[in-house]
Amino acid sequence: MELVEDTTRGAGSKTPTRWSAVIFAIKVRGLRAQRWVHDLDRTARSWPIERHPKNEWKLRYELRSRLWSDVDKREREFELGKVENLRRACSRLNGIVIDAGGTFSFWRQIGRASRQRGFVVGRMLQQGCVVPAVGGGLCQLSNALYGLALKSGCEIVERHAHSIKMPDAPAHDATVAWNYVDLRFRVQEQTRIKAWMSGEELIVEWQTGGSSVFPSPGYVRLEQIVEPRALQELQSCASCGVTDCFRHEAPRAAAEYRERTAYLVDSDLPEFEEYVQRVRRPGDVLVSKDIARSHSAERMAVKFAQSLRLDVTHLCVSQSLLPWLWRMGAMGGRTFDVFMTSPPTRVPEAVSDPWLVRDEEEALTFARRLIFQVETGAVSAIQMQPETIGA
Repeated sequence: MELVEDTTRGAGSKTPTRWSAVIFAIKVRGLRAQRWVHDLDRTARSWPIERHPKNEWKLRYELRSRLWSDVDKREREFELGKVENLRRACSRLNGIVIDAGGTFSFWRQIGRASRQRGFVVGRMLQQGCVVPAVGGGLCQLSNALYGLALKSGCEIVERHAHSIKMPDAPAHDATVAWNYVDLRFRVQEQTRIKAWMSGEELIVEWQTGGSSVFPSPGYVRLEQIVEPRALQELQSCASCGVTDCFRHEAPRAAAEYRERTAYLVDSDLPEFEEYVQRVRRPGDVLVSKDIARSHSAERMAVKFAQSLRLDVTHLCVSQSLLPWLWRMGAMGGRTFDVFMTSPPTRVPEAVSDPWLVRDEEEALTFARRLIFQVETGAVSAIQMQPETIGA
């Protein structure tokens, strides 16, 4: 049975007040308690992640949606926060395997989107308003999962529509709010889900196992099922212009919000150092070489990933660090260049972990530019992808 909630807020709705917010918070606490009691039967569960599958999986559907939009610059930090939240969520979803007849729960799989777990402030819909909130923006992922579940013939156990239609949301969307507004569906056959990001898109793949034979995989863009009214500009408390609301924020600087580049280099090659000094701009980040000298490639990658700020939208990374950073999802939502040594290097761990080679090969297909060391003692760059955000 499908559970659908759609309480569309009319154009004449009243401006939210502090008292209405208090009442809303009390209701939320009650609904969360009801959910906790309801889930004692353990129908929904968290499914294991099979990052590097041992069995063969067939791609049945793939859905892509844009990460970035041309929004008011005052909204830019919330969009960066949304992408960071999607990175966190994808790391908990990418590669899960759901048994045939199993029930998927968005919140059982992702967990609570809290600051303690690395989630940041994005935008979410609450009481008919788009407000800043920790974990905001995860509905882009739930929308994609719901669309793929429908296409795959899953039984929709629970789905809630947004209270108002959001820009770039499909006609039939699926909102989530911890933990009482969930997305749940039951799969017919064993299913593996991949969820990751390129520099520009959220990509969700629906894979199936067994001997089932399907036609060529279906590639779908979320924008293909967006209603025309969804093309309106999205505004939040920072830019909606309603100044008599208690949530109203003073407008931020109208100047363009400039992103940063981070240089993650683990070698002392003078050619690369000269290149970095030549192209580096004020505000760009050069990660300390002390980290590079004191850890293995994997530990270096972890340290580098932990040092990245939200406004870092482009990376320049050494080839030896690339597979580790790609594997942990740190490259998602960011464009990147790769420093390639000549001859190309392979990290020693690749001998015992052949998936490292596959991870590197996959990452290189999304690199914006490959930067090679040449015999003349200089560097040469090969453009791989068009100039995009964060360049």
